[in-house]
Amino acid sequence: MAALGARAAVIAVVGLALGYTDAELAAVILPYYAAMFVFAIPLVFLPTWGVAVAGVTVVAGAPALTHLLLPHLTEPGGTNAGFGDVVSRPLALLGELVFTGEFPALTWMAYVCFGVIIGRLRLSSAGTAVRLLIVGGCTAVLAHVASELLLYRYGGLQHIWSAANTVTADDTMELLSFGGDGTVPATTWWWLATDEPHTGTPIDLLASTGVAAAVLAVMLLADHQRRPFARRLTGLARIPLAAAGTMTLTFYTLHVMFINSIHDTYAPTTDFVLQTAVVAVLGMAWQASAGRGPLEAVTATVTRRARRVATRRADKSPRHPTTDAGKVSL
Repeated sequence: MAALGARAAVIAVVGLALGYTDAELAAVILPYYAAMFVFAIPLVFLPTWGVAVAGVTVVAGAPALTHLLLPHLTEPGGTNAGFGDVVSRPLALLGELVFTGEFPALTWMAYVCFGVIIGRLRLSSAGTAVRLLIVGGCTAVLAHVASELLLYRYGGLQHIWSAANTVTADDTMELLSFGGDGTVPATTWWWLATDEPHTGTPIDLLASTGVAAAVLAVMLLADHQRRPFARRLTGLARIPLAAAGTMTLTFYTLHVMFINSIHDTYAPTTDFVLQTAVVAVLGMAWQASAGRGPLEAVTATVTRRARRVATRRADKSPRHPTTDAGKVSL
């Protein structure tokens, strides 16, 4: 519990420090992650079936609750949250992080729940990877089919357009074509039938979770290649990926700072290739020389100290005397 709380605090500080950046270039996800880390604290005490129940509850309930509350909540400011927002508009910021923002923490807890479940599986097993691929792939396909049926066969799309007025028609078209900014309009419940990305609907949550699980399964199955050449190729490809994966917080922070700087003057394709190459090379060099990334090292240090403090307090707290049977003595 202390470790998750400490991680949440560090991530929140880093995220709020990036509040100066332009949200149109990159909406900083870290403050939302911090909220998710706090929400995840009870999950670590639950058995796997309990986490699964929590995940299903979030998938079904969080989008509906958000749909009900949207008309009564302050609209997102359209900027990245900074330290000033914590002081000047704490309640509005909280509502944005939990319900209305680009990555609403309550809705995105579905990903956290299913991530915890996947993390508890025996991922070194080829059988686990195959089952993960089948379940993830089927979930993604079925979610898309369900959305198509609800919107096009059962009239959902007509209801959405009927609820849209001339002011929101352009926004409706953009959302149906390219996805949303974390939520869907509260004009009609039929919006919850869309599977467009970043809409936070039950179908979107299931579809994106399924795709993520399937992609993870493919990566896991790559470790079970039997042909020597394929195994060597997989091993070589893993080196830069693994190196970059050890310092994702650092690279994410650098990425946001770079694209918001005067130095990012490249065309989109060139920019992508350049940043990917830098991440791969710098990641391998840093891992070989310094090991853990700088922000990751700070996070680990704070987490370790928080755990020590919590352990000391637990050791010093009075305990009730117990019998050999483990019952409180009266």
